[in-house]
Amino acid sequence: MNDTESRLRDYLDTKAATVPSNAQGPGLLAESTSRRPVWPILATAASVAAVLAITATVLTHVGPDKADPAGKPAPLTDAAPTVPYTLTTGINFKGTVHDGSRSVRLPKELRPVVARVAGGWLTEYYVQEAPSVDPHVGILKTDGTFKRLGPKRALGPRLSPDGRQVAMSTYPAGPTARILIYDISSGAEVHSIRPPSNMAGPVGWNPDGIWLDSGDPFSKDRLYLWKPGEAAARPIQVPSGFDGIETTPNSNIVVLTKRPERTAPTPGQSFATTKAEPPQEHCIQAGVLKGNAIEVQRESCSQGVRGPFPVLSPDGGKVLNVTDKLTIDVATGKTTKLDVPDQIENYPTPVFEDATKVLVVSKTEDGKGPQRLYRCEATTGECKLLQTEKNDQITLAER
Repeated sequence: MNDTESRLRDYLDTKAATVPSNAQGPGLLAESTSRRPVWPILATAASVAAVLAITATVLTHVGPDKADPAGKPAPLTDAAPTVPYTLTTGINFKGTVHDGSRSVRLPKELRPVVARVAGGWLTEYYVQEAPSVDPHVGILKTDGTFKRLGPKRALGPRLSPDGRQVAMSTYPAGPTARILIYDISSGAEVHSIRPPSNMAGPVGWNPDGIWLDSGDPFSKDRLYLWKPGEAAARPIQVPSGFDGIETTPNSNIVVLTKRPERTAPTPGQSFATTKAEPPQEHCIQAGVLKGNAIEVQRESCSQGVRGPFPVLSPDGGKVLNVTDKLTIDVATGKTTKLDVPDQIENYPTPVFEDATKVLVVSKTEDGKGPQRLYRCEATTGECKLLQTEKNDQITLAER
């Protein structure tokens, strides 16, 4: 960093300290030119990025900002969630599924439901205390019975955008592993491939296809995309420090998370000898697939020990940074702080009910208080308490 850049950073830090924590600002770094390849722009972002002082968040944008859409959102209500949710107690998920006016007891050893599907809810059977028991994917029917979908040893179900098919990985990982797609109605396998790496599994399914993550934080070949019907998944370029991807079934917009690049542990190194990480820059990048890379449209970075945990709205227009309790409008750059007093939990994962209404579960940072379920309006930050659970675990379904 040269002297000019140092003085600019000192000036911006001083100005940031004078801005209230609930301040909002417009989209930043608007450009009048058409979009250019993303990586050269990101490489120069350190010297040209503008700063939005909300907590320690920095927003940059590639391409022109769009106008804030007209119209006020519908008012918040304290009605029951529009997505299914499960209340469970204990390590083996004893509990009940709630979906509108319907409540169904969760059979023993079934995990909380993932999504609503024809005839019931998508879930998986998994005994945490008995690894010898074969895990498998299936449908919890509305009469309380469970029907397996796919092979006996499979995990990680991902529902197709139209809700008719399910992708899953066979278990255990290794040379015989497969990525499978099953049709819910017929129960038949319709597509399968060998995973591009032994640990790769589906982490999302959107109009572009099924996104696979190798799960190896030290590998350069981390992210893949499989278009059902094709013979293999293709690698997707990711930025240095890539840490994960978030997708939504109705939009091509995806969100990447990245952190300072990590080095692989040395032989014999243990957690006992590993020092705690200091606060570092963590970033969220929203963009779309172009060729074999993600063209970034918006970047949001913040300093901290905990990295951001993003959740994407169904239309891809809003991103919730769970860690900072901050929503980001991808098109305009507008940021909004959610009015939730406690820490928002990243598990259970928050869920958008529509383009702007998001359900979040909060708990005190010491973990001793009750869980509280809120419905929040992403465009204003207003939140309404829906439910308080002192003993049960709330888990929201994706849709």
